[in-house]
Formats: sequence, C-alpha cells, structure tokens
Amino acid sequence: SFSASGTLKIAFKYNGGELILFVNGVEAGRETQDLTFNPISFGHTSTSITTEVQENINQILLFPTALSDDECIALTTIS
Repeated sequence: SFSASGTLKIAFKYNGGELILFVNGVEAGRETQDLTFNPISFGHTSTSITTEVQENINQILLFPTALSDDECIALTTIS
C-alpha cells in the first residue's frame, strides 16, 4: 500500500493481458495471470485508494495505446 502523504505519480499500463503499475518512476508491480482490472487492488497486494487520495487527484490521463515501460517511467518520475 502507498501512503497518502507526499506526491505520487502513478501509471497503470495494460497491454495484451499484462498489467504493470509504475509509481514515482519505478515499476511497482506486474501481473500477467487472471487479470481482472480493479483500480482498488493490483495483483496479490491491495492498494487502497482512500478518500484523502481521491480528493487530491490532480490529473487523470487515458492513452489509446499502451506506452512503453520507459515512457511510463518518464511520465511518473517526479522532477
């Protein structure tokens, strides 16, 4: 799980049966089996999205095609 304190830049990448989570420029999880996309949980660990986090979301982007891993890392890196 992630703390709501501080800045988090998160990307979910879904491409052909694989879901990858990137947090602050680092790959934080990968799931390739039995994918049921649920934004509240990822793989075998639960990532709780609290009301505090939901109230502080600044931007949500949806791309029509999957970005590369390098693009996801660049997109989520805090500068």
